Amino acid sequence: FGLMLGDADYGLVMTFLCLFVKFKYKPEPRKRATVNYGLGCGLSTTFWGAMQNSWFGDLPKWIANGLKSNEPTDFISTHHLYWFDPLQNTTRFLLLCFFIGILHLILANCINLYKMSKQGMAFEGFFEVVPILLILVGIIPVINSYIGGGALAEIPSTQPIDNMINAAAPVLYILLIIGAIGVVVGPAIVRIKQKSSVGKVLGGLGGGLYGLYNAASGYLGDILSYSRLLALGLCTGVIASVINQLAATPGGGNWFLFIIIFIIGHTINLGINEYGAEVADIQSSIAKKITAVKAALADVPEDSIFVTNYYVSPQYDYNSESENYNKIVGYNVSVSIIIADAAVDDVGDLISKSTEAGANYVGNVEYKCSNYEEVYASALADAVRKAKSKAEAIAAAAEGTLGSIVSITEGYENTSYRSNASYDYGAMKTMGVAEDSIELSPEEAEIEASVTIEYRMN
Repeated sequence: FGLMLGDADYGLVMTFLCLFVKFKYKPEPRKRATVNYGLGCGLSTTFWGAMQNSWFGDLPKWIANGLKSNEPTDFISTHHLYWFDPLQNTTRFLLLCFFIGILHLILANCINLYKMSKQGMAFEGFFEVVPILLILVGIIPVINSYIGGGALAEIPSTQPIDNMINAAAPVLYILLIIGAIGVVVGPAIVRIKQKSSVGKVLGGLGGGLYGLYNAASGYLGDILSYSRLLALGLCTGVIASVINQLAATPGGGNWFLFIIIFIIGHTINLGINEYGAEVADIQSSIAKKITAVKAALADVPEDSIFVTNYYVSPQYDYNSESENYNKIVGYNVSVSIIIADAAVDDVGDLISKSTEAGANYVGNVEYKCSNYEEVYASALADAVRKAKSKAEAIAAAAEGTLGSIVSITEGYENTSYRSNASYDYGAMKTMGVAEDSIELSPEEAEIEASVTIEYRMN
């Protein structure tokens, strides 16, 4: 959030407002959590804004030059009391965003390794997670060289980082290769430990090759997605600078006009970019959870996992005692992950893995007959035999014999019989029911078929 909003004065405004609400009105626990969240965002925004020399955009420069220009003659700029200017060093800002993304992914995988170890799966966790960690660390010099193009080495404030990466590059490249090999052979080693058959061990190698492709495309995509920090951060800074330019231009240094335009413009810019940063922050969290859930379901074929129903909605304060009952207090982002064609015996394990990976709502477990077409064809054959038997009985009662078929029509196929049970685990999870205590007991499904046959009677 701090990088995306990225202005120290905007952060100070947020911080002071949150502190004022926190100590003046002493909100109830639910609202206090929202205030604390805003306070943390404000402090982070202040820090990163100061690091990037953004104080209401380039306001100190305009003040130092009497509103005549924005030349860097102010105290902060002349003494370089900041890390770097993202508007002048865009590539460095982009690299910083990528490195933060790598750090987040490393932290998420370390948590996953810890959870697997707590579940008695330390061996499996080692060969599943450690190779990914090696790849994430080993890809740093690749990003620095092929995306950064030596941008970190161009200014003194970031040159030490470039020197460290280049010095460690040979070791990091080796870790990258070891990680790639580990992703491929790791599943096979786990199956050997489990004393699986040769076929399953070879299948593990095949799964490892797919895992390598998934790691290369999935994790690289996750890292590149952090470029949105750059987009939103630059958006805030550029708009803030443009507002200052607009405020200073009409009066040629008229402070009265400057202050009016300044207040209106920065109030709007803060509101718009705070909204954008917060929603993007939640979307980033959702994207990480989707990646984590899909990684936890690595044994499920990719064509059986579907991500659908992406929905963003504002959350309002409906407290009747408040005058601002329609005030937006947060945002809710939800997305559905559908797992199709899973065996009944695997459903409980899939639910457990999904919730451990970050899914906070599991519902609508639907059972389908795996051999539906075969059973339905058998039911059709039974329907034809029964229809013929009834026709023969009718013909005999009329003192005739059954002739040839004139027409035969299949009745309506009620596909709803494919699903015979549905369970909602959302409420169970809310009540604290553990996933492993939920028993799945699908009932028997009835599959019906009907036909209409016309015969000639002799």
